Amino acid sequence: MIGGATAMDLSTPSPGYNTSPEERLTAFLIKDLQRHFPEHEGRMMPYARELARAVTRYARRLELED
Repeated sequence: MIGGATAMDLSTPSPGYNTSPEERLTAFLIKDLQRHFPEHEGRMMPYARELARAVTRYARRLELED
């Protein structure tokens, strides 16, 4: 992984929380965007949701796992 980043499984739901890969990626992106742009905190959710949707859709097309 680049820069010590952790891999994210985009293919299976999380058994502990029963969340989809898209939901986990959305939560991760929201947190990261809020950290980088705290002055725009309330406006990040739609961007994060759309980006997560696009990434998971693309990952499914390519059948990526990790």
